[in-house]
Amino acid sequence: MNVICAYLRMPFSPSPPPPTPETELFQLPQHERASRATQDAADAAAWEQERVVRITAQQILTRHLFIADRSPAEPLAPTPDDPNHWPDIELHLSEATLLHSDFTGIRTKSADFARARFTRGGNFAHAEFMGFTDFRGARFENESGHFYGAWFGERAIFLKTEFGNAQAVFDGATFEGMVFLDDAELSGGVSFEGARALAEFNARHGQIRRWPIGWIDRPLTPDEQIPRPPHARWATVPEPPPGDPTWTLVTRSPSTG
Repeated sequence: MNVICAYLRMPFSPSPPPPTPETELFQLPQHERASRATQDAADAAAWEQERVVRITAQQILTRHLFIADRSPAEPLAPTPDDPNHWPDIELHLSEATLLHSDFTGIRTKSADFARARFTRGGNFAHAEFMGFTDFRGARFENESGHFYGAWFGERAIFLKTEFGNAQAVFDGATFEGMVFLDDAELSGGVSFEGARALAEFNARHGQIRRWPIGWIDRPLTPDEQIPRPPHARWATVPEPPPGDPTWTLVTRSPSTG
């Protein structure tokens, strides 16, 4: 796993190398034109091979981090007895360039995506980050940063994370610990429909929760229940009583409506 992560952290351009411009080719002697064209073709083929290998490496990671169990435990029951699953993984993908990133349903002990580049967005729906999660300085390009139904453990860091013009989605997400989302760049907006935060959490690392501007987490009123998104992983647990003090609701602040 560490070898795969180290490989994905190596520099890579998500765009193929451009061929030599025709105007430049015509200025070359005839024998050099053919040589340059051959080199351009070789560079393009090498880039394509690298792209395919990188996508395959990502698929190996996600295949072994995927949790097949869909039980209603909060979070899921202990790591399933699956020989394909790698338990207790500390995922180190800082500064990686990630292509077609689908991390749906993975579970990690911790995850470091600081300054990573997601060239086609990143799908982390139903992912479980049991400890620290670091997306500081990461960039989601062209498509959304999607965290529907994700579970964030001790710390969720999104300082200066760039979500681009697509809406960042945290619908149905669970936040167990500290949250740093106030400094994220959210040009396309953000959604927390049905998201919740643990009211009393392990404060050994601090008690800070910083939501994007216009968002807060608040206790339930005595007759209010946490919304239950139909596809969130915790949607099938027993219905909590109205006013349940276990969770707070992530919602828009009264001043923003």
